[in-house]
Amino acid sequence: MSVVNRIKQMLLYSDTSVKEIATQMKFENLSFFGKYVKKHLGHSPNHFRRINNYGK
Repeated sequence: MSVVNRIKQMLLYSDTSVKEIATQMKFENLSFFGKYVKKHLGHSPNHFRRINNYGK
């Protein structure tokens, strides 16, 4: 599974915080993780969760 797909899966199907996902995926800091997600998914991690009905 690619890094982007793993991040997408964790954002959509887990209760893990964005900070913890960044740590688990070995990103050095939360800022870099946010930029990476925005570049590859088109939205910040929290916005990506919101627009995809996370938690519903």
